[in-house]
Amino acid sequence: MPELILPFEARKIELEGEDLLDAGLYPLLSKELKEVSRAYMFLLEYLHMLPVEEIGIPNYYEKLPRNLSDEKHPNIIYPVDGGTFTHIYPSPTGDRNVFISVEPTLTLNMDKVMPKIEERLLDYTKEFAHNVTDDEKTRSFIKALEEICEVKHDKALAVSARSGNLLDGGNQLVTPGTKGGDSKLALLKKKAIGLREILFAREAVEKIQLSQKEIDAIKYLIVREKVGVGLLEPLVHDFYVEDISCSGLGTIFIEHKIFKSVKTAISFANMDELDDFAMRLSERMKRPVTYTVRLWMPRYQMAPESISYMARMSPDGEPTSRFEEPWESPQVSWRFAGSGQ
Repeated sequence: MPELILPFEARKIELEGEDLLDAGLYPLLSKELKEVSRAYMFLLEYLHMLPVEEIGIPNYYEKLPRNLSDEKHPNIIYPVDGGTFTHIYPSPTGDRNVFISVEPTLTLNMDKVMPKIEERLLDYTKEFAHNVTDDEKTRSFIKALEEICEVKHDKALAVSARSGNLLDGGNQLVTPGTKGGDSKLALLKKKAIGLREILFAREAVEKIQLSQKEIDAIKYLIVREKVGVGLLEPLVHDFYVEDISCSGLGTIFIEHKIFKSVKTAISFANMDELDDFAMRLSERMKRPVTYTVRLWMPRYQMAPESISYMARMSPDGEPTSRFEEPWESPQVSWRFAGSGQ
């Protein structure tokens, strides 16, 4: 999978949560940036990672005016659909500016907990199998994650509370009826149901304990990876992105409506990752990539917009894939090179 490489050495965040609002960078922010960073704390954490003494505090815009294209060293943040932000970071080398997607996962390392989450999600495969639309898939994943995870708290109190509820529910399940009594089969069935409820309650006690910030990040990450297109998801939702391209290993580039050609912080380190990502895109659309195939992407059909996908893979191993948009909204294309194996 592609990796995120920031164009600066991220500073360690010493403060957390509300403490970030009382000290550090927050008092120096503009009124607009204060409001949005208070609502989205991961954005405030990201701001603390920046080398502000070198580039200054970013300017915040809800919508980008056209005259920003005259900025030689833009340092701008704006919101993107889906609850993320884009930071146009001034080029550290004087060539192309850098496009950074600021996501809830950017300031967290979820590598240790994600395998546990993935394993627990396997218990919900039957529920997931009934989902068809992206909204259904998203709701199903969110519901499963809310059952799998819980905010860190006093575990002893949680066990005690659940035990009380369990006993009440269990007594109701196994008590025979008053009219003529229950048959042995019915009684065994009710006891089995009661046992199942006990087992489910025990699983609930063993929920994965995380902070609220981590739970929010995991929800975002799972939906991005399972329903969306991974690290490219914020780019696809960015109104100002017209073209996404990668001519092989290395950095992904985009064409921006305001800032023209910029490079992203997303990069492919080796050809296997590039090939895997191309195949993943085709499988996500339920259309395998062949030597020449044109695919329809209903996921991005947003009236009056629609986006189709074209993948061309030549025998000599230089494929090209493209998102094409026939109407007024920006054309988003994705070109990649792979092994052709």
